[in-house]
Amino acid sequence: MEPVTNSSCLLDPSSQGEMASLWEGRLVSNHFISSDTYLLSMFFLENCFDLEQLPRASSGSAPVYFPPNLPVVFKKTGEIKSLTRFNTMCEVRELCEKRNYENLKIPKARPYGDFIIEERLPIVELKQKSQVGLYCENREKFSLAVKEFTQLLCQVEYPDILTSTHPYQQSLDMPLARYDNIPFFLENEKGMIGLIDLEDVKIRGKTLCREEVLEIAKQAVLLFPYHLNEILSALRAFFPHMELDFSILKEEHLNILKNFNTIYFDHLSFILNEKAKFEIPLVSEARKNEIKNSILLDLKEIDLMDRVIIVSLIEELINQIEIDLKKSLEKDFHFSSSNINLTNSRTLSLPFKKIGLTLASSVEIESIIKSVLKELKNGNDICYENLYYNHAGELMIRIHL
Repeated sequence: MEPVTNSSCLLDPSSQGEMASLWEGRLVSNHFISSDTYLLSMFFLENCFDLEQLPRASSGSAPVYFPPNLPVVFKKTGEIKSLTRFNTMCEVRELCEKRNYENLKIPKARPYGDFIIEERLPIVELKQKSQVGLYCENREKFSLAVKEFTQLLCQVEYPDILTSTHPYQQSLDMPLARYDNIPFFLENEKGMIGLIDLEDVKIRGKTLCREEVLEIAKQAVLLFPYHLNEILSALRAFFPHMELDFSILKEEHLNILKNFNTIYFDHLSFILNEKAKFEIPLVSEARKNEIKNSILLDLKEIDLMDRVIIVSLIEELINQIEIDLKKSLEKDFHFSSSNINLTNSRTLSLPFKKIGLTLASSVEIESIIKSVLKELKNGNDICYENLYYNHAGELMIRIHL
């Protein structure tokens, strides 16, 4: 397999002076955003006094801003990195075109100073719950995109598509997808995968061995668990003369299917089940007292002051869940699928601000929170709960209701 490059589309990272010579023919139409969009974006960047006031992405190593009324995003990567990133986008796009990958989309872009200005793809939501829901509800539409992406993995080294630190992590041995870097979206009802973070992607320069192909298969299965057959057939087509035994993927495949059930299908079933009666307030006063009494019963040795703190903690946690739930139900998630909108509206991720409290006894505040959530789950008030730490080191509570 030969590495694929197209030197005509590359910019010298040491200078932006070559930009003018590239404004012609196929390069402009294939790689650059339109001149009108570029000039409007440039004007915005030069006249925007405070980019921090703009909506921005919640994840990623570089700040990503969403300017209003412009069909672009601004990624602040630094001047040299913006040029390097653009070069990589050109290389990978040329590779995709050579292989006729029509369901993988790289946004058109253009560097500008410390920024790379990228075309905004029609991605509704980047959060894991939304991405998993979109994939699950449109599996057939994404079949071609999955085959193409699997074969692309055979041609490029693609880091940052799996992570071992994730709110939905259920096993340290099973990394989960970073769909914020390779998001699903629909374009004219066609399932697409956006290649929106190619900064560290590198074209492979050598033929892969069997172990490397099996590792690619494992990656693809963790990303697209409902397309096992398509993944295996894509790899066999790409390496027709290599003997491949994919039986070692069985355990990973079963585990990731369970994870997807937890994230989406179990929650949807909980919502649609008639037994899951839904009202606000979510928890009656009688139910709150029942939870308090149950938790305090297991903490017989604590003193009166700690009991008062714990009761206050339980009350505030339940109240905060109900406040955040009410706000979430009022949001419009803009998905065409009512099921995705429904599960999104009843998925909460909230910080627990009283986590800094300490008790005189040896009981930890975090254990009290876990006990409250367990009581809510056992009583069928919620479907799923877990605690995790976000990038800022805050303790967060994930709940499906």
